[in-house]
Amino acid sequence: MYKDFYPNFKKEKENLKGVLANHVTKADLKKNADAGDWPIAPRGDVTERSYREWLEKCVDPRTNEYYLARDENNLPIKGTEPKYLITAIYRVKTQEDLNHDKPSEEILLSKGSVVGHDSNGDELQFPITFPERWFKNIYKFTTEYDPHAKAMVKQCQGVSTVEKVYELKFSEKAAKSLLDQRASDKIQFVVKDEGTGRAVNVEPDVNLPKTFERFMKPFEYVFSGNYLSQQQKADAHRRGISEGLIRGTGSDVSNMPPDPPKGAYS
Repeated sequence: MYKDFYPNFKKEKENLKGVLANHVTKADLKKNADAGDWPIAPRGDVTERSYREWLEKCVDPRTNEYYLARDENNLPIKGTEPKYLITAIYRVKTQEDLNHDKPSEEILLSKGSVVGHDSNGDELQFPITFPERWFKNIYKFTTEYDPHAKAMVKQCQGVSTVEKVYELKFSEKAAKSLLDQRASDKIQFVVKDEGTGRAVNVEPDVNLPKTFERFMKPFEYVFSGNYLSQQQKADAHRRGISEGLIRGTGSDVSNMPPDPPKGAYS
């Protein structure tokens, strides 16, 4: 069965529809049904282009279904449709936007990959990054007199800003739904403060359920790493940087004071 692994690209396209409706005539629309749409997507980036190329190779155009792996007799193997395998779950505290009366909230994002097959049954892997997020154009309109319509109409003057839209709110149920799609039990958990841009890797506990339980603790507790010693925080930060999960140089933790000797304050 066909599944769209980047469904929010469609929402970005829908965001362009009809924005220029008052700029075109019926004759224009007869020639081109998209004449009233804003012409520039929020992001016509390499990710979307690469994804479309991957789909062209992995989807049978006659049936609009994914190709399957093939056995030694070159017959399709049932149950080998592409699956999204998650390698990292991000818990993000968004930045408060006072100008648009938007409070800070917690959302979930994920990273991983999907493995499909071409028409020969050969594997084709594609990386997936934050499919739960999309970008929305916020347009600026002015009211002007239209001599053709003989009335005051709204005219689009362009894009005033581009807004990030997050589709998956943070909750235990939502986090578990992502966890159930993990590639392995070595899945990474990351907490991030959007306002500062700082991301922190959640250190593994004795097993996956315990690590997930730690990930679900109050945001500030997890983000501050209050379950770790100072040395463990420094080691965790450097490890997160080296694994590409968080940004930084490690200088902000390299000078952390060492933990006091046991019994120093007893």
